[in-house]
Amino acid sequence: MAYFFLVSLITLKFVTKANCEIYNQSMQILKTLIAPTEISTIGKFPADTAFLNLGYNRIKQINSGAFEYSRGLVELDLSYNRIVQCDRSSFDGLHRLRRLYLNSNYLNYSLLSIPEGLFKPLFSLTYLNIKDNLNDFKPNVEDIVMKDLRELESLEIDVRKTVNETVFGNDYSQLRHLRQITFGICVLWSINNNTFENLPYLEYIDAKGCSIVKFDTKSLSNRTELRYIDFSYSLTGFEDQKHFLIDMMSTGITILKLINCNRTPMEFPYIFSRYLRRTELKELYLSNNLYSGFRNSKGFPASLLILDLSFNHLTIFQQDITYLSSLYLQNNTLGPFLESHAYIRSKTSQLNKINLATNFIRYLSLEIFHRQPLLADINLSHNMLSEITFDLSNQRSLQFLDLSSNIFRSFNETTRVALSLMFEKSGLKISLEDNPLRCSCFSLSFLKWMIENKDHFYNIHKYRCIFDNNTEIVLNLPRNTLLQLQRMCASYTTVIAITSVAVAVGLVVISGGLAYRYRWKIRYVYHITKKKYWRHIPSRQDSHYKYNAFISYAEKDRDFILKECIPTLEADEHIKLCIHHRDFLPGEEITTNITNAIHQSGKTICLISKAFLESYYCNFEFNMARMESIYGRNGENMLFLIFYEQVKPQELPLVMLELIDRKSYIEYPNDEQGNVVFWEKIKESLSSHHDQ
Repeated sequence: MAYFFLVSLITLKFVTKANCEIYNQSMQILKTLIAPTEISTIGKFPADTAFLNLGYNRIKQINSGAFEYSRGLVELDLSYNRIVQCDRSSFDGLHRLRRLYLNSNYLNYSLLSIPEGLFKPLFSLTYLNIKDNLNDFKPNVEDIVMKDLRELESLEIDVRKTVNETVFGNDYSQLRHLRQITFGICVLWSINNNTFENLPYLEYIDAKGCSIVKFDTKSLSNRTELRYIDFSYSLTGFEDQKHFLIDMMSTGITILKLINCNRTPMEFPYIFSRYLRRTELKELYLSNNLYSGFRNSKGFPASLLILDLSFNHLTIFQQDITYLSSLYLQNNTLGPFLESHAYIRSKTSQLNKINLATNFIRYLSLEIFHRQPLLADINLSHNMLSEITFDLSNQRSLQFLDLSSNIFRSFNETTRVALSLMFEKSGLKISLEDNPLRCSCFSLSFLKWMIENKDHFYNIHKYRCIFDNNTEIVLNLPRNTLLQLQRMCASYTTVIAITSVAVAVGLVVISGGLAYRYRWKIRYVYHITKKKYWRHIPSRQDSHYKYNAFISYAEKDRDFILKECIPTLEADEHIKLCIHHRDFLPGEEITTNITNAIHQSGKTICLISKAFLESYYCNFEFNMARMESIYGRNGENMLFLIFYEQVKPQELPLVMLELIDRKSYIEYPNDEQGNVVFWEKIKESLSSHHDQ
């Protein structure tokens, strides 16, 4: 029969929990033999083999003297075979054997399958794994079989106990070194004060997954040697948990696991907090229990170092945990609460590790990590963080900040400066895996900073980076990516600069064009607004005007105004003209006088001549009157043109031609008969407007 041999030179050490005796056999050549996975019988193998692995084969029976030539075996693995029966002398000669694996076979635990005296040669055995054999609820291992294992320290076994059955009978009392017991397939009607009475020295009980119908009071009370107990997936009744916690107060338990024991959403029972505070627990694991919160802010003992409340339904958590070292709060719903609250109430804390992963966190309060000077590991992965809103400046011990699987695109300048200081102080490492980091010109400074500090970013070669066109790359060569982005941004900078200049020039041109087009409206609005707040000029009331008409004329035509216009029109007592050399307010700006005159006159009469068209102020008066007509009189035609001289159409401005098209003009006849009619029409126009 062929075997595969793995030979190694090692130093063999065995440590027993009972007396801490160390067996040291140095510089021996020990052989580890791993058999193929198809053998069905146990054959011969080298006598100096120390570790023999026959697991995952098809062995059905261990015959007598199967290992008589293997007296040097220290560890024997027969797990995951099809063994249904052992002979009484199957293990003869294995006096040095310390670890034996018979788990996951077809043993039925009867004396036919596991006969009395089977383990008698194994007087050095400290570990026995015989669990996962109890198929179809066959009987337990007979107590008499176990009594020969006087040096046994750790036992993994299946148990089945009905109402009147005893699992660990009197023969187990011979196992004075047994400290640790782990249940495999486990069905217990109840745990009471008789369950472990023949195992008085137990320090470790692993009963996770047991089907426990009832836990009686005083089942474990006063067991001061007990240090570890795991009732995960087992102790599901409220009263059973209560009875256990009452018992635990009188034990020496320092590690407790009650994972997935509560199947109904609820707050952590206040009475449980009372019991826990009276223990010496150092580690407490309460994950997967559907707890939503705690009524008591001092619900845990001062001795507690590790607290696991992951995979619950916590929406509020704020505890006095001064001496706690590790806190696991991942997979809850604490995000909204932590936006404005801290998770500790104590003034100081010795917390070293905090896990807040998968808590729907969008941002955190500024002071959430204050008063925790020893904090070395912060896990904020699998949340919805997009920026660092919390202060880490006082975390001189921080070694690792896990921000993976969030929605960070970059860090702002303030954050980068703060983290750079921490890189120098504590050697901080950050994880940004599975974040949609942005590869763009806007994030160029962030990428450059990150690559310059790449030794502080965990697995930077796996980071994803997304360009503006949604193309995604992995930063397996971050420096190459940075150079590519810098070249791209340099060309963009030139394009942006040219575009910016072009846009600026365009805006100036457009603004200038609009200002020129609406220059008269702008000037009109300016002067009207200025007049509104000018205290010395009373505003016009309703439709009453101070003057019937304002006469706009060139200085060259002044004689016509003085000798003909004023005497003829003002001879009528009902007509009053506004003449700039006579009625303008001395000391006032001329443009202000003009707009005031137009605004306080019912009509504006422009005496059109070549000199008028060449005069700046005449053009100003014409356009201000035109703006007054449009915006001050709601489109009323209050501008009247008198053509004093013959002017060619091409010499006239376009806006003046528009008025001519609307017949808002009259020509001066310059003859005696025509002058009479001319002045009568002017008087009629001015008088009719004055009477309105």
